[in-house]
Amino acid sequence: IITFNDQYQLHLPPTALTDKEQVEESIAKIAAGGGTIIYPALEQAVELLAGSSKSKHIILLSDGQEGKNYSYSSLLNKMAKQEISLSTIALGSDADQTFMQQLADNLDGRYYYVPQSADLPGIFLQETALAGGNYLVEEEFRPVVADSSFRSFASTKPLFTGYVASTPKPLAEGLLTT
Repeated sequence: IITFNDQYQLHLPPTALTDKEQVEESIAKIAAGGGTIIYPALEQAVELLAGSSKSKHIILLSDGQEGKNYSYSSLLNKMAKQEISLSTIALGSDADQTFMQQLADNLDGRYYYVPQSADLPGIFLQETALAGGNYLVEEEFRPVVADSSFRSFASTKPLFTGYVASTPKPLAEGLLTT
């Protein structure tokens, strides 16, 4: 989590989500400030993701009213070479939608225009799901019966050609597995 106004501040580096309270505390400490200078914060985010073998995705939330005139081409090229994707969220009725959309389009990312902050949680949930990877697995498999009450299914063992990868929720019952 990196915030920015006329300078950037790193609140939480990329890390495994093991302490939800730490993340919530980091977010709670964020306060609105002056100007908007995106480039140095975005550059820092790219440096933090450099060398990672995991999915590398940045979500940029801003009004896009850049306080200085930066040339983004070299940074965007660097991001493309490092396979870092970028989605942008243009927040507020005075947001520079053109600039924010261009940033996302340059890296085949998604662009969102959000006139009111109340719509942000839904956008972040959607982005997290989309950036997390493809959950549709297309391959042939025969399911394994995980629950003895589903024995009648075990004798037929049909062949399936795909599934949606997921993990069971705490109260879910897994009848079949891959």
